[in-house]
Amino acid sequence: MRSSQKIKPIIIFLALFAAFLAFRLPLINNIYHQDEYKWAEIADPFFKMEGESVHPPITELAFHYGGAFLGYDHLRWIILAFSLGCFFLIYKLAKKMYSQNSAFFSLILFILVPYSVLASIQVDIDGAILPFWILLTAWSFENVDFKKPLNSRRSVSWIIMLLLSVVGGLLSKLSFILIFPGLFFAFLEKINFRVSKKLFVQSILFVAAPVIGVIIVFLLLSRFYPALPWDRFIGYAKSFQIFSFGKEIIPKPLSL
Repeated sequence: MRSSQKIKPIIIFLALFAAFLAFRLPLINNIYHQDEYKWAEIADPFFKMEGESVHPPITELAFHYGGAFLGYDHLRWIILAFSLGCFFLIYKLAKKMYSQNSAFFSLILFILVPYSVLASIQVDIDGAILPFWILLTAWSFENVDFKKPLNSRRSVSWIIMLLLSVVGGLLSKLSFILIFPGLFFAFLEKINFRVSKKLFVQSILFVAAPVIGVIIVFLLLSRFYPALPWDRFIGYAKSFQIFSFGKEIIPKPLSL
């Protein structure tokens, strides 16, 4: 009886995994549409458009080197790999935070919702790459013991994973920073809104670590991939200043 109870969730999970693939694999060789072909042109050295993306470098690098291995007509396989990561992380996160049944229901939604199907094979950032880093950050965050973060090897390993996932998210798209307010309030809830001096110092170091990590990774990547668009990226980042978008969009009134 107990063995059947253990096997049943495995069978359901494998069935959902098969359904995930069944809804996506038939679409894997679709031609590129709209911005998708731009990513293919940026990734493919034939078009000499390296560095044309204004976004952080991870996506361009993934398409550039992944396309060199798979072929630049098959970039959807890279997106599918990130989607598979999202599949497992959704299951793990929902199971830990709620229940086994909630995890299965979450997977069913992920498998069947039309936009989710398209996002799982769409060559861009927002469909699978950015959600992967968000989910990995949330999963790592849930496994850290913030009350005693450095008192066990397990907690330290999850802190390292959390830092790496934050760095990965920041190097994927700037809008990843939108997750930070949620993490901040979740952090306060986990420590019962009691911040000691030691925990405050640790928190400052934790916030500084990803920023330093992003800078180090940028410097390293610039040596291996000189086409990184520093000036375009910085200009794009500046556009996120509050109320700055309208300055360029709204034309000045004509003088009569």
